[in-house]
Amino acid sequence: MFVFPQKICCRLNSNKKLQYSRSLTIADKRHLINTGTRSIRPELRRLISREQLFLNGIVISTLLAAAGNPQLFGLHLRGWAWVFALVLSAFYLIPGIGQKVKFPWYAWLPWFLWMAYKTDFSNSVAVQRLGMFITPVFVASASSTLRGVTAQMIKRSYLLLLIGSLCIYGVAAVQSRSLLAIAWWYTIAGIAMTFTLLAVACAGIGKMSKRGYVTFLICLIILLVTESRMPVLILPLILIFGYSGVRARTRLVLAGLFILASLILFNTNPVQENLFRRGHGTIWDIASFDPGELHTSGRLTAWPLYIQGIEDVWFGQGSTASVEFGNATFGTGKWSHPHNEYIRIVFDYGIVGTVLFAIPVLLLLYTCHKRAFSGLPDTLWLYRVSAGGIVVMLLLGITGNVLMYVAWFGNMLFATIGVAYGRSSIRNSTMQ
Repeated sequence: MFVFPQKICCRLNSNKKLQYSRSLTIADKRHLINTGTRSIRPELRRLISREQLFLNGIVISTLLAAAGNPQLFGLHLRGWAWVFALVLSAFYLIPGIGQKVKFPWYAWLPWFLWMAYKTDFSNSVAVQRLGMFITPVFVASASSTLRGVTAQMIKRSYLLLLIGSLCIYGVAAVQSRSLLAIAWWYTIAGIAMTFTLLAVACAGIGKMSKRGYVTFLICLIILLVTESRMPVLILPLILIFGYSGVRARTRLVLAGLFILASLILFNTNPVQENLFRRGHGTIWDIASFDPGELHTSGRLTAWPLYIQGIEDVWFGQGSTASVEFGNATFGTGKWSHPHNEYIRIVFDYGIVGTVLFAIPVLLLLYTCHKRAFSGLPDTLWLYRVSAGGIVVMLLLGITGNVLMYVAWFGNMLFATIGVAYGRSSIRNSTMQ
């Protein structure tokens, strides 16, 4: 071993006598450096670890989508958001860089192949649609390779996402001088999905703290003032009947408070004017689903027309057929989306495509639901958020474009799902 030039090294022993020691080698110096920096390195590892970099990348992409209308190289930030998440995930999946993928991506392969078959690759909109639909699965696959990630790191990522989303909403509200936050750069419908997911993350905690309830309430209030009607209806039900882990007595109290608050809000002028065309109505009027009575942004009028416009119900008419039909029927840009993901999938991909999509989603929901009530504490929260997020996604698809909102909702949700699968795999291998 290489030794530095000979020189006398001495130290003082406990008997106060001088004692000579051997020359320091390179190995000795490395040991001293390692010992001196041992307390610093864990923090640095957490800040620059590949796990934290990936999670921060997903959070950043979500916040980019929140301020989505400004353009970069001719593409909106919300467009760059899902592209960034897809490229980041693909990098982590490169052989030799990533670890073994634990997420069951192969269950999604038939759906991907069918989408590719129904995609016109000469149409940029169709290609973009394909990329958006596959991105969450890439994110879940990549996040399932992160061996060093913990549930606490995911919770920290949700906290960063909450702080960033509140800041963006606050800036938009101040600029527009309205809690509705109508700003030219601010995408209300998209970031409403982000606040919905944040509320689901709060409701997934086994024993909700006061901070958890306050955070959930803040998200719910923002969704209420931004007139996001479906999330406002869904989230209290998720808290009461979902994976919150609260006792039955607490659920009954929450249900009573929800009913009372709903009745009070229902009879206020802003809610009445928002729901009914004539400015007032009853609960029975809502149950009638009469488009002449209800404000549904045209959904109850458009949906029957979309359904009647389906020519090939079994195999679909192509990935952008619903867009072309909406532009031709209602005018360009007015109703290019049916605002119902089930109508969209049948219209574009047919019943065959709907089945191919439903199989992996339902299998994923079953697995997450099953593991949400059994397992180790550090994975329970991950699976509860995952299962709750999938349920909310399926419900939001009734009145929204949730499959198109991957940058605001799907990427962070599927990152959580992938981490849950990765943590379970680590625990299983450790036990074996």
